[in-house]
Amino acid sequence: MSTHGSDQTSDVATIPGGHTRELRAGSASIEVTPSATNATLQLRNTGNRLVGATSGDLALLQGSTQLRRHYIDLDSFVPNTQITVRIPFEGTPAHGTYHLRGTLRPAGSKPVHVNEEISFDESAARELRRETGRAAKGGGVPAVLAAVVGAAMLLAIVTLAALLRRQRRLATNPATARRDVHSGEG
Repeated sequence: MSTHGSDQTSDVATIPGGHTRELRAGSASIEVTPSATNATLQLRNTGNRLVGATSGDLALLQGSTQLRRHYIDLDSFVPNTQITVRIPFEGTPAHGTYHLRGTLRPAGSKPVHVNEEISFDESAARELRRETGRAAKGGGVPAVLAAVVGAAMLLAIVTLAALLRRQRRLATNPATARRDVHSGEG
């Protein structure tokens, strides 16, 4: 307020920019608590206006396999605030990379497309064990299965080599091959 003699006038400040409603998705991560394991997504109203109801859905995927589809239904969202959306894991998470994908539709604002990668690594597995007493599922091929497949491949190679050696012997000396058959060799 400025005072000039007995005349009082008001100074009006104009702030550049208009009124905005804008919802933004932040980072996604894994949250482990004693009672649940969740994929989480940070949402923030970065505008200066109230965002009305927000709906949409998020899919939690591992590779191309959809593990969970989670529907979002939020009430109004106050400016300059942030919330964490939790998408529960069903069962025990496995080591590896997950994706959180979907679209949120805030009232009066543009849609928010989510495509976040989440890593469930060794530190997350330790946290899961510490918080819940459960071990994370192993990622990839189990060691026992890999050993069985390796042994089967080795056996197949040895068998193929023996058959090729016998075939070569038959082709080069048919008389020796007949004698080997009658004597029980080969």
